[in-house]
Amino acid sequence: MTNKIIINSPETSLHVDKSLLKVHGKEITFEAPWIEYLTNCGAGQRSIDLISKLKTSKAVISGQQVSFLGGSTLLIYKIFSLINYSSFLEEELKIPCVPIFWLQTEDQDLQEISKIDLSNDLINYQTHSLRYNKNNRISVADLQLKELLPDKQDLFSNFSNKKLIQALDIYYNSNSLGEAFSSLFYFLFPNLNVLFFDSRKMSISNLAQPILEKSISNSMEISNLLKEKEGELLADHRPVPISIRDNTSLFFYHNALGERFRLKCNEDFTFNGQEESKNKISADDLLLKLKCTPNSFSTSALLRPIVQDYLFDTLAYIGGEVELDYHYQIDSLYQYFNIPVPLRIKRCRGLVLPDKNYTFFKDTTLDTRNLFATKNTFELLIKEKTTETTNKDNVKYKQLEEYKSALFKTINSLAEEENEKKLDKLDLTKARTKTTSSIERSLSKFIRKYELSRMRTDNVLVGRFKKLLNIIWPNNNKLNQERILSWCSLYDYDPKILDQINNKIKIEINNSVKVNIN
Repeated sequence: MTNKIIINSPETSLHVDKSLLKVHGKEITFEAPWIEYLTNCGAGQRSIDLISKLKTSKAVISGQQVSFLGGSTLLIYKIFSLINYSSFLEEELKIPCVPIFWLQTEDQDLQEISKIDLSNDLINYQTHSLRYNKNNRISVADLQLKELLPDKQDLFSNFSNKKLIQALDIYYNSNSLGEAFSSLFYFLFPNLNVLFFDSRKMSISNLAQPILEKSISNSMEISNLLKEKEGELLADHRPVPISIRDNTSLFFYHNALGERFRLKCNEDFTFNGQEESKNKISADDLLLKLKCTPNSFSTSALLRPIVQDYLFDTLAYIGGEVELDYHYQIDSLYQYFNIPVPLRIKRCRGLVLPDKNYTFFKDTTLDTRNLFATKNTFELLIKEKTTETTNKDNVKYKQLEEYKSALFKTINSLAEEENEKKLDKLDLTKARTKTTSSIERSLSKFIRKYELSRMRTDNVLVGRFKKLLNIIWPNNNKLNQERILSWCSLYDYDPKILDQINNKIKIEINNSVKVNIN
């Protein structure tokens, strides 16, 4: 079975302010531990050399939670989008750019990343899961990976590619999900031109202390700024992915057990855990802990972009639609922390379809962009398509009735004219009746057969659409293929398919993005 790769890059017009093009040359104070991390993960010299380049370059950033066995195909589309956008911006804007993929290893939500769905035919899936406690509150970076992994033999029996099996074995020889994730990519793609940045391993709370200090000292003020922005977005009918609760801080606190809690700021500037922890701690004590044990803190999704752009001279962030909504939600914080707002660019999306399903879709004359619509929208398009056929049939039936009426009118007219002449004793009334009855019966028989044929065709059409739906949204899932299908399944099927995806993303970006410098 051969497959068709469809890549979608939205038509984008980037308006770049000249001030954003200035390279500030930020010092990389964490160069040594970063090089050590990359080396331990098997990064090639080409990737490691990007750290030196970064000192006189702009950063192009993307990121994601680390996932079991490298995650779904979404990770591939996102990383390849990042790399190709970085090259595209470097060429278009004539400034050096370095792609950085930020691993969100501070997150403790194992449920979101625990499952991996394997499939060789894009239809039948087999799910494998990490072993975990659903009440876990410890960051994934601080968990012992070996305690989470399923049985190796059972898992590896799904793959046949020896290099891939060797790569996946990295997970069973790594200490953390972040290290395993980075090592897997660097092993399979030795020339991968990207820097992985493990936010927890690199102790970003220590590196970004000024940001966290201000977040602690001015939590109520920051919370009010976000509430005000939330009101503006809602008034403009724009999405607000994270609802701001009153006096919620933008960071998490890790207790002595490593458990991660979001804190709430009260009027007296003490913080108490909103969930399980009832202990209180003053802002002064938090600031002292930040100074002494910075790894006791981690960022929320809304503070993360601020920290990223504090550490790096950022030109652009490449993300999905919801991720970019996070960014728009914190516009006021960029001004508050005196950090330039980077470009925000939607990543490319992707889909892999068996050739026969793709050919069927193209034959329906639907636009390939519809493949990336929501499931509800796609189902409405299918309904419209089948309704369109019914409507066309109704028009044809109406035309047929008009033709039949005109024919009968002509037959009646001819018969009446001949009968009126009375030149002979032949009466055409019976012949006329017999002829019109015969035509009526023949037409009725034809229409019944046509409707039966049409019904069968419609059933085939609906069946093919259902198969297409099940490929795009596997197992009747609300999540689409790129969030379900393991990219390792594609690699196992054909390692070259990932090179094809990368090349298609490069072409799509070049064809769909226009840059304007203001």
